[in-house]
Amino acid sequence: MCQDLHTVHAGFHSDLAKACSNRHNTFTTSSNALTISDCFVKWKEKFLKYGEYCSNLPRVQTLLDRLVQNQSANQAITVLLKKPT
Repeated sequence: MCQDLHTVHAGFHSDLAKACSNRHNTFTTSSNALTISDCFVKWKEKFLKYGEYCSNLPRVQTLLDRLVQNQSANQAITVLLKKPT
């Protein structure tokens, strides 16, 4: 899920940067140049992933809280967090 959100943000940011560049570039005359509003429309469906993320967050937080209280699970989580990605 986090990787999905990262991909959405990276793509949206890239498109938004292009649109801002087009907006400030007085030489851009193409009628199909990306606009800021186009970016939001283009990425709208992808941003719906936040609904899934946010709706699952309380359940996941409760589960993590329980796991941290379990000593063996806590040790396993600590080991995983220290591993380089």
